[in-house]
Amino acid sequence: MACKAEAALVVNNGAAAVLLVLAALANGKEAVVSRGELVEIGGGFRLPEVGTTNRTRCSDYERAIGPQCGMLLKVHTSNFRVTGFTESATVAEMVEVAARSSAPSSDGSLETVPVVVDLGSGLLDAACPWLNGRPREWLRDEPAVRQTFEAGPSLVTFSCDKLLGGPHAGVIAGQPAWSIAVGTIHWLGPCASAVSSSSRCRMSP
Repeated sequence: MACKAEAALVVNNGAAAVLLVLAALANGKEAVVSRGELVEIGGGFRLPEVGTTNRTRCSDYERAIGPQCGMLLKVHTSNFRVTGFTESATVAEMVEVAARSSAPSSDGSLETVPVVVDLGSGLLDAACPWLNGRPREWLRDEPAVRQTFEAGPSLVTFSCDKLLGGPHAGVIAGQPAWSIAVGTIHWLGPCASAVSSSSRCRMSP
């Protein structure tokens, strides 16, 4: 795929993509997100938070990881900005936090808390060529899917109908080690059917 994911699932919108990830990875557990990234979308879709509105450090995520932690979630705040005295953990830093918090599973292997990034807009590759030689100014702070994957998250969600200009849809894309998780989301039964696009599909390179 253009965004470096091994597999992907298409659903009917971006909020549905986040919903299915939560259902698959944090069912009955906690999904940790920064207070400053606590967006409300789709008429009341909310998540629990850590840190403060303007500053969330790696240590906030580390303290939140425990037996009930199902995933760490980073949300790109494309609809608003918090400026001034601010601080936030990068995707790469969150991946490091998750790796340091790995714990032995029942089979003896290390179990790492997955890191999920919701990008929203759907910019696939920040390095793609532009007709005028450079991206537009309003894309300056917009994270791209391909570059986000290079930081090592487990899954990335984004929309098809914003920057991509496609039909109203959302995408869940996964790195090779998490293709099983993407497949699990695909087969969640009634939950997946309720938010599916006209045709659900897995895509490979």
